[in-house]
Amino acid sequence: MSLISVVYISTANSDFSDGQLKGLLETARHNNAALDLTGMLLYHDRTFIQVLEGPEEHVAKMYEKIGADPRHHGIVQLLRRDIGAREFDTWAMGFESISRTQLESSPDWVGLRGWDGSGSFLAEPGMAHRLLVHFHARLAA
Repeated sequence: MSLISVVYISTANSDFSDGQLKGLLETARHNNAALDLTGMLLYHDRTFIQVLEGPEEHVAKMYEKIGADPRHHGIVQLLRRDIGAREFDTWAMGFESISRTQLESSPDWVGLRGWDGSGSFLAEPGMAHRLLVHFHARLAA
């Protein structure tokens, strides 16, 4: 079975509280486990960045469901690629709510210090993937 990875960015319609983020994550983990999906979700300043990986038809099904979610808008698929192996294989859905301090103190992410949402990622889509991998490595350590 072929595997794919999809990275997208979207904007929340309103700020998400810690409780709302926790509920979103619990639902995502449950749904992703049922579809054999793995990935990572980042949230900062009303912006979501997510990578989903798994069987192509399952990723497509979940991406369609995410696209119909009324809690966010402006969904942009940044990357879609075939993968030989999963990068986030131990998580049904890893999660990090990124603070401004985390962005500003990381020398690896100087380009994001003025992050205004999707602009940086639209200019360089691979940056979103690198950011997801960076936080995955930090959380997995």
